[in-house]
Amino acid sequence: MKIRENFLSIAVPDISEEERKEVAEALDSGWISVGPKVKEFEKQFAEYHEVKHAVAMSSCTTALFIAAKVLGVTKGDYVIVPTITWQSTANIVEQLDATPLFCDVELTN
Repeated sequence: MKIRENFLSIAVPDISEEERKEVAEALDSGWISVGPKVKEFEKQFAEYHEVKHAVAMSSCTTALFIAAKVLGVTKGDYVIVPTITWQSTANIVEQLDATPLFCDVELTN
């Protein structure tokens, strides 16, 4: 079998000069996880989606945890979790002292 000489990318990034400039500005400002750029992103995101508020999260795990917390998931609750998922989906349930119930998904026609 011949080994490919060039890397085959699944998705080639398309990064403009404007995007490079914005990233450099954020890095140079020292505000890389909170601050004015994040506030502006949240504001524009909320406006675009015609909602009152938007909150940026550091990861999907954090967003799942906050969503479950806001929904009131607590000790003694059972939460249905898909079997084909990332471990965070079940971990956040356990972090809230609830019990994940794994559910298989079957496609029916």
